[in-house]
Amino acid sequence: MAQIFRPLIDKVWRHCEEKGSRGRTVTLKVKFADFELISRSRTIAGGVGNRSELEFVSAELLKALFPMEKAVRLLGVSISVFEQVGDPEQTSLAL
Repeated sequence: MAQIFRPLIDKVWRHCEEKGSRGRTVTLKVKFADFELISRSRTIAGGVGNRSELEFVSAELLKALFPMEKAVRLLGVSISVFEQVGDPEQTSLAL
């Protein structure tokens, strides 16, 4: 199953690269053949720094669900709690 969601991880990471942002929370969603939907997430203290880290965390979330008793219909990977990458413009708080 990990190979199946690699294209999803590529797409999520490409979006992060294009927007210049990094997320801290990785979420895995699994929809089973009977349409039951579950999600599992993990928040990384320093944020997800690269694509391999996103893939590793996603794979760990998936491994924790095994053995699965039902057939899987859909898999989804997302990232949230975004931070800007680079030097954000700092505003002055002069009074």
